[in-house]
Amino acid sequence: MPKIKNKLFQPLAVLLADEKTLHLRSREQMDVDSKDLESAHLQTLMQRGDIALVEEERKQQSEPRSRHR
Repeated sequence: MPKIKNKLFQPLAVLLADEKTLHLRSREQMDVDSKDLESAHLQTLMQRGDIALVEEERKQQSEPRSRHR
């Protein structure tokens, strides 16, 4: 699930699809649906730099590495 972040130091309201509104506090991060990323208002805020798309943390499922000294 994608995550967005309010980069402003003030609250921000984001208009999403289906007439939903997302209220973000200052510097708050929140998960959104993939279809919400297509919102025209959200795209405009991302272009202006008010909202950032945050990469999801990937769980490392690799084997532990041995340390060589």
